[in-house]
Amino acid sequence: MRRLETLCLCTVLLFVPACSTRSTSSDAEPSSDSKDAIDWCSTGSCPEICKLIDCSVLPYDPDDYDGDTIADAVDNCPWIANGSQADSDGDTVGDACDVCPSVADADQVDVDGDGMGDVCDADMDNDGKLNASDNCPRVPNLDQADADGDGTGNLCDPDDDADQVLDVTDNCPLVANPTQVMPTGNPTCDTDVDSDNIMDAMDNCPSVPNADQKDLDGDKLGDACDPDIDGDKVPNPGDNCSLKANPDQKDADRDGKGDTCDARYCLVINGDEKSCLDPQETFKAYSPPQRVAAGRLAPLYFFTNRTGVAVDYKWSVVDNAGAKVVTFNLTGSCGPSTSNLCVYPQGKPAGLVADQPGTYKVKVAAELQQPDPVNPNFPRTSVYTVSLTVDGPAVCIPDKCL
Repeated sequence: MRRLETLCLCTVLLFVPACSTRSTSSDAEPSSDSKDAIDWCSTGSCPEICKLIDCSVLPYDPDDYDGDTIADAVDNCPWIANGSQADSDGDTVGDACDVCPSVADADQVDVDGDGMGDVCDADMDNDGKLNASDNCPRVPNLDQADADGDGTGNLCDPDDDADQVLDVTDNCPLVANPTQVMPTGNPTCDTDVDSDNIMDAMDNCPSVPNADQKDLDGDKLGDACDPDIDGDKVPNPGDNCSLKANPDQKDADRDGKGDTCDARYCLVINGDEKSCLDPQETFKAYSPPQRVAAGRLAPLYFFTNRTGVAVDYKWSVVDNAGAKVVTFNLTGSCGPSTSNLCVYPQGKPAGLVADQPGTYKVKVAAELQQPDPVNPNFPRTSVYTVSLTVDGPAVCIPDKCL
């Protein structure tokens, strides 16, 4: 799996006090809710907000996918943010992603894929019959058919007629005939319930049409009615590679397709599959959208579909929505590195601060310093415009900081 480097960006920890007026003159009055803070608006001095004063992890940390500051390697729920790492049942799976948070369930099996693990799901197969009264609790069988009356439904009974001949080889699986002499005058042995032209006695999915009789995992249960087609113990609804066994469910590029059946590596950033980064395509820069509060530093960061190359960049504010914007380190170079992330020079990350809510458009122009290593004839430049949403209330930023 390709690893992405973690970048440390400087961010502002304090909000700029809200002001009752947009003025930045020396006689401007701050709002009452900022009385305990530095009176930046009335003094007109350049506040700490205009400087990079602290260091924290980049919003998208490649080694911390859910951004909860717990590295994936030790995170008990690496795909869902859970900074507390709460694990009520002590099964090493965090409550935030545990299919049974109150019942120890380390294997996390969820046959019906409804998000509730089998050990705490009153109806594991979601067929409308509660487990306690379901004669086949892990395989949907609303009709509860049980040919031999042994309490195990036909769909999960390996010998429906209890004649000691397993169904997979029984020429009449619903009528006892241990000698395998075909009973005469009994239509049960000569039916095709699902009308797929495969007689029930030989049909690996007698209740679901499947003329092809495909059985990928060879478990004698046809794919058309098999809740786990590839036999990897991951139910089809939640399997990221349902036709190829991959119990580890690894997905290096995070596109929802398991590595085992994903023919194309295209790195997905923050779930934006349409803008994934394919290392074989022409040079491409991408920056995920952000949401910050007015007066907060918004780190400007971007990824490319190249690694091991040096890239020059230039950020620019395309639309500031009529607001004041303080910017930092808009031009520079990054790389080369083993990461798809543009790693800024130490202490010089790009960023901006806006003084009022709105939607801002910010553009990054990236250019390879050398010919493209994938194809020297490919363009060396890429431009990407990203939306930055700033939430209110508005704050005051002295003109001196602009």
